[in-house]
Amino acid sequence: MKDFKEQLNVIQETLFPEGHIESFRVEKPEYNTVEEFIHYIAKNWEEDSDYRKVYGNRDSADFTLANSVLHYVNYFKSDFNLDSYLKRNLEM
Repeated sequence: MKDFKEQLNVIQETLFPEGHIESFRVEKPEYNTVEEFIHYIAKNWEEDSDYRKVYGNRDSADFTLANSVLHYVNYFKSDFNLDSYLKRNLEM
């Protein structure tokens, strides 16, 4: 999780040096946990996924999945804090 968080921070700083990523918001979430969302993205990002077949081309599927990631990064922002995440899950 630490490496993922570091990579996410690098991407955010590269693409949005002035913090504009905050403008991407989820209005009505489809996922209850960050794990659910990551599973969804990983499954649909595969080359032969049914999701990609619906779009018919790689660029449209990539754009839609990447756009979803930008929105959900803000929604699950607190889950990317490893200490907070572990504490919350260990207490359950």
